Amino acid sequence: GTSNDKLESFDKELKGIEKQLKVKEKEKDKLLDLLLKERITELRFSDKDEELDTEIKQLKQRREDTLEVIASNNVSNDIEYIESILDNLRTLELQPVDQQNRKLKSIIDKIVYLREGNNIQIDIQFKE
Repeated sequence: GTSNDKLESFDKELKGIEKQLKVKEKEKDKLLDLLLKERITELRFSDKDEELDTEIKQLKQRREDTLEVIASNNVSNDIEYIESILDNLRTLELQPVDQQNRKLKSIIDKIVYLREGNNIQIDIQFKE
């Protein structure tokens, strides 16, 4: 039913992302060739190289996010998904803050903070 349609949609999105990633990586290789053949300046190379690096990084992040969505929606991979979450949590503090936040948002539904005088209570509600 609908969950299979979602998975198919995510699979198509993933294939599109991977295709775009290959294209950008080929562009980066061609750019280096142009520099080596002295057809572009180092300044132009540097600007375009930085632009391509940013695009590649964004595509890799989209791929990772899409893979997480596929894993979380695929019932047969529940155990594998939980294991990957645990692996990510083990190395969480070694990752950049934006990745830490993304990982935590994928497993935490909400955090309730209650304070009555000096009594503080925090309730973390996880996604199901």
